[in-house]
Amino acid sequence: MTAPDSKLALRWVSAVIIVIAVALAFNAVNTLLDLSRRLKEYVGYSIDVREEEKADASSAAAIRMFEELPDPHPVPLADLLKKSFSGDKFEIVEKPADPTVEGWQTLRREVTLPEIQLARLGAFLGVVVTQRPPWRLVSCRIASSGPQGGTARVSLTFDAMEKTPQ
Repeated sequence: MTAPDSKLALRWVSAVIIVIAVALAFNAVNTLLDLSRRLKEYVGYSIDVREEEKADASSAAAIRMFEELPDPHPVPLADLLKKSFSGDKFEIVEKPADPTVEGWQTLRREVTLPEIQLARLGAFLGVVVTQRPPWRLVSCRIASSGPQGGTARVSLTFDAMEKTPQ
């Protein structure tokens, strides 16, 4: 091989090496982009799983708290209303129970107090939420019941968890 032929061969070998290097670089960039996308998906998935685990742990703790209660049935609202509003009229509408987690159901009660002293409402709500299992106030509507101040028609909706009857 002569000197000019060897230079030409070296140029061709160099060109082929450059083409291979460029192809490998493009392949590496595409691989990195794909791996980056997959890693972002995995991170998003792991964040979602972690949040679900926290929610499950919170739910499990709440269920344990309910399971440990001596009586898994809420105190009847009628009893609490009679104590707080003795002599006042009230109406309770029971809605069908909705199953929630296994072995438990949600009770819904709509209470209407046609005319009460609003000053007594706060004390009643305080008693209701401290029961075990507690009643939870879902909605409250208060409408003035006339020219006399401090009295109103009150509509309340409560939910409570209860052990499903066997």
